[in-house]
Parts: sequence; structure tokens; C-alpha cells
Amino acid sequence: MKEGGQSSKIPGWAGYYSLLIAGQSVTQVGALPLLPEVAHEWPTLLTVIMQASQLRYLAVGDDHPTVISFDMALYEKVLQLLDARPNLKSTVVPRLGELHVVMAALRALGASMENSGIDDAWIGADVYGSATTRQILKCNHYKRALRAHIYSYVALYEIALDEFFMDNPYLGEACSEATEGVEAACSKGNKCTMAESVKEANITLLEALATAEVVKKFKEWETERSKNAMFKSMMNYIHRVETILFFVAVSRNADLTLHLEAGEALNKMFFAMDRIKYKRLWPRYIADMNDLRTNYPNTWRELEAEYVSERINGGVSLCAPVKKQNNKMYMSGNKKASVKLWDKTVDLKETKDLYAIKYGSCDKLRNV
Repeated sequence: MKEGGQSSKIPGWAGYYSLLIAGQSVTQVGALPLLPEVAHEWPTLLTVIMQASQLRYLAVGDDHPTVISFDMALYEKVLQLLDARPNLKSTVVPRLGELHVVMAALRALGASMENSGIDDAWIGADVYGSATTRQILKCNHYKRALRAHIYSYVALYEIALDEFFMDNPYLGEACSEATEGVEAACSKGNKCTMAESVKEANITLLEALATAEVVKKFKEWETERSKNAMFKSMMNYIHRVETILFFVAVSRNADLTLHLEAGEALNKMFFAMDRIKYKRLWPRYIADMNDLRTNYPNTWRELEAEYVSERINGGVSLCAPVKKQNNKMYMSGNKKASVKLWDKTVDLKETKDLYAIKYGSCDKLRNV
């Protein structure tokens, strides 16, 4: 809100970020046949992994491993399977899907802030009811939980910045002109013109912050104020939310390098809040993905540039996550994964006829 109660034209976190980044290419998704088996059973996992490793010859060649995304329940079992079958390690690289990682981080954040006063403020201000607050803390609903923490993050940060600029008024004057430029850029009606104007205004704002060393001075001010236990608790909450938002942002932007950097920052939260499976397996995931950069540099470069998804979809589509639940079928794409498995996995045994009909490649598929 601006002074006088007038609403600001600057959009929320996701909306503002979408104006700054370049648009992502649309991922083409093809449905593979369903395997009528339970995904977490060992024979099912082994069948899918072996068939996927064979199909990589058609998609990307012998020098590229198949990258498969799993949720934590399947990822843990796949690692045990690969450890028991070392011959498959060179053909398959399992990775964790971002959604379940963020949900685990939000649950850890909810456990850290329970009974801290923030959850009571939600109820006292009639923002959320008691039942909804419990759901947010346990992250039963991803979007609602993320939105609640973003609201609290923005509100607390505004309080902190007000105090900071009261102690350092000259810095507030240095930033006011740049922030007014961002406000003016977001007020333009044409979406294309707005995006370009917002990018320019954002660069001006960052230059103003760098010139005045606002970030450095804010950290020094925070260190000094952290002698107050309540202030330190508030800033700890803010930094934890920032860590999650950083991970969400780089994952949405398909930036693999920053994805791993943000993932390393999540390690502290998983260990601090005793998320048993994630504090045990998340460091291994980060290490395995960094090993991919060393052992398979070509695959790493293509993943980093989103080339694998585009190339596979141009020939044989392996990027086909399918989830079957309540007699409905849902499909979603993952730009950094070749194959993605959910509660019900895909059937790669019957792909010969499917791809032979679609691509006319019966001879190539005969020996898969």
C-alpha cells in the first residue's frame, strides 16, 4: 500500500518476477501407455528403469544417461535399486521433483514457526481460520501455504525496512526515486511495453541499491539489531522464506546451476528441522547432479540449456509424466527430465507399436 491508502500498481512476487524473465518455450508432452502396476513395487521400478535406459539409444544416444524424476518415496527405492545393480548407474540418473522438495521445505518452515505468534496473527486478523492455519503449517495445500508465507514475508520485511530507513534516512531518499520508477513502469497498460519498462526500472533500482550499498548496510544493521531475540527470530523466518522462494524461482526459470545452489541452501532447513528423509537423501541428490556435470558434460550442457527436452520431443518423446487417479488422467511437463514417474508409472513395454505408428521407426524399435 502507498501512503494515503492508495493501492500500489506493483504486482505480487510471481507477477513481478514473470515480467523480468524471458518466456519459456512450450514443452510438448506425449502420453505413454500406463502400466497397471503399483509404482513402488520393485519389479515395476526395475522394468521402467531398464526400458527407459534402452529407449535412450533412440532419443539421445549411448553417451547420454536417462534422467528420470521421482518423488521422495520412489527416489529412495530407486537409489537402493541402483546400488544393488551397479550396471544401471551409468545409464540412469534419478532426480527429485521440485514440488515435493518445496512442500517438505514448507512443512519444515511451518514446524519452525508454529506457536511463534505469526500463526496466531493469521487467526487474530481473520486472514485464515484455525483449521486453515493448521493445514498451512503442515503444507496440506501447496499454493495456499506458499501464498500465506509470502504475505507474512512481505509484511514483516516492510516493518524491517521502515525501521531501517528510519535509522538511515539518507538511504531511503536514495532509493525512493528508483522505487517510484518501478511503480510508474508497472502502471503502464500495454503488457509488452510494461515488461520492457519494468526491466529497465528494475535495473535502475538495482544500480541505486548497489551504489548506495543498501544491502551491505542492511546486513550490518541486522547484525546490530539481532541482539534482540524477537527481531532475530523474525529475520530468521524471513531468510527461510527467501530460501524457499529462491528455489521456486530458479526451478520455474529452469536454471539448473542456480537450482543446485538453491538446493544446497535448503539443506540447512532440512537438517535444522529434522526432516529425516530429506536431510539424508537431499545431499546425495545434490552430489549426484554435480557428478553429472563431471561425468557426462554433454548431458549437463544440454540439461542446462533445456536442449534435451526439445530434442526428445522432436523425435521420440520420453518427457511424458502421467498420473492416474480417481479414473482421471493428468499430464504435466518437466523441462529438465527425460521421464517422470508419479504414483502410477508409465508402461514402456508397449511403446514399440506406439512409436512405430507415430514415427515410422519399426525397424529401430524392433530390438529395444
